[in-house]
Amino acid sequence: MIIRNTTVEDLTAIQAIESSVEEHPASLSTMNCRIATFPESCFVSLNNQEVVGYTWSLRMHVPDIFTFADVSPFIDRYDPCADTLYTIFTAVATQHRGNGHGKALFEARKDFARVNNLRRMVTVATEEGAPRYCRAGYRILRELPNFLPPYREFLLEIDLKNC
Repeated sequence: MIIRNTTVEDLTAIQAIESSVEEHPASLSTMNCRIATFPESCFVSLNNQEVVGYTWSLRMHVPDIFTFADVSPFIDRYDPCADTLYTIFTAVATQHRGNGHGKALFEARKDFARVNNLRRMVTVATEEGAPRYCRAGYRILRELPNFLPPYREFLLEIDLKNC
């Protein structure tokens, strides 16, 4: 397994993974804008040189989050001086789950945040995904019933100064 920063050449594979898990995957142009704007905090996980997982995250001032509109469009929320790393999306191809790719991507984000002296990492997760984040040290701040209906989602945080 290799974890490295995302490149333009990875986008087709990332879109295929996202399309398999997301009802409305980001377009290639949106993905390209993300890595052009905040490439330092976008990572892929490779298995035998094949992209099998990825994570998008960016530095931003996290407002009071209640709906998806509170954090999007992500490009407009990017602030290279912010002390919070917001994880937009993380996914691992179905056939590669359970092999540590998600954990390795989390560690890459955490390493980035620590090296850059960030105070915390924040994400929104579904009811299904929230326990994975909690096992990694996040705590649930609150439920977000109107984030992306009809899903049950939660705002989670990990305080990097105390972990």
